[in-house]
Amino acid sequence: MEFTQFHPTSLAAGPTQTRRPLISEAVRGAGAPLVLENGERFTKELAPRDVVSRAIAAQLKAGHQVYLDGRHFKGRPFSARFPAITKACHAAGLDPDTQRLPVKPAMHYHMGGIAVDHHGRSSLPGLWANGEVACTGLHGANRLASNSLLEALVCGKWIAEDIDAHSTPFIPLSAPTPRVPFLSPTWTLNDLMEEQAGILRHEDGLRALLEKALPLARHYGPALTASFIAWAALHRTESRGSHWREDAPTSRSPQRQSWTLVDLPSA
Repeated sequence: MEFTQFHPTSLAAGPTQTRRPLISEAVRGAGAPLVLENGERFTKELAPRDVVSRAIAAQLKAGHQVYLDGRHFKGRPFSARFPAITKACHAAGLDPDTQRLPVKPAMHYHMGGIAVDHHGRSSLPGLWANGEVACTGLHGANRLASNSLLEALVCGKWIAEDIDAHSTPFIPLSAPTPRVPFLSPTWTLNDLMEEQAGILRHEDGLRALLEKALPLARHYGPALTASFIAWAALHRTESRGSHWREDAPTSRSPQRQSWTLVDLPSA
């Protein structure tokens, strides 16, 4: 649950309450550099996603602005090369042919939480899992579009064949438990997750996140998810792929950890 990937370059403009448009790696691959407000380059644009995301996050944390500059492509301009991205930029009030694009990392994909066997079966009868939600080891610790596509195709076929070979017994559902009224906290869980369990993590921040999220976990789904991520991140005292601990920056022997709700300390 600790392996949550950030895309390095989402468009940091326009409405803040909606999903931010992603500026594809293809833009950097075509030659657009990442620069600070003074035009200075600060990282290798084609490094792995986690490396670029951390470099941008560090600059933002230091008070800088980060931009993707696609104004100087040779031959065709930005709008001709990337019409769909250009449309998203225009919707945010920006012209990528004449303006630098403000960017920041954004939560992108998960690298798997549900442990499954080679048929994609979980420990819950009748539940199969595949892709970003499944913990198969095929993603590794840093998702790439290519290996997730291969996993979906290959494992998807195996899972479909296994489902066809099974007849899952009907399990009657009991009446749902009445929902406990939930009072929104004064703090925002999204902001707290970004600050304490985002790209750059530290033991103190993860513990602070758990102290606030865990008491709400049994009544509020997002707080439960946040608690699982923070708990797993707190107990992986190393840095690997998308999981980066500032207080434990080196990797050690590969390991897989499994957590259940009963493992979490009671609120």
